[in-house]
Amino acid sequence: MSRRKTEAQKKSEGTSRKDRARKVKLEAVEGKVRPSMHLTETQAQMFDVIVKNLPEASVFRQIDNFLLSAFVVEIQAYFQMNKELQESGYISHMINGNQEMEVLRKEYQVMQKSLSNIIALSKQLGFDPKTRLQMIELFD
Repeated sequence: MSRRKTEAQKKSEGTSRKDRARKVKLEAVEGKVRPSMHLTETQAQMFDVIVKNLPEASVFRQIDNFLLSAFVVEIQAYFQMNKELQESGYISHMINGNQEMEVLRKEYQVMQKSLSNIIALSKQLGFDPKTRLQMIELFD
């Protein structure tokens, strides 16, 4: 499958046409993109900030609302666990019979899982640098 030519390539070859310019706008419901699930106030603010800062060439669609909503839920979980670990530390002391052990707290495991979910969702939503670069090339 061949790649589309960038707008710069088309201009240099003299094949660029303004009537074929691709403009993808963000879809909105009632003038505002709304989350697909109930979010806390903090999550809703994060959702609005992300939507507000999406580039005009974004391929975000209403169907992506669920992914974006899940993304902000994971971000809040990550920050919440990080805050709890800052207050209580990363290591917990556990006594099992006569044995005393130091183990990583469960909050750290939740934080790690949230981070891996954030990275996976950011790739699907086009928020990682590699995907953004591909979008820039596609829409330039």
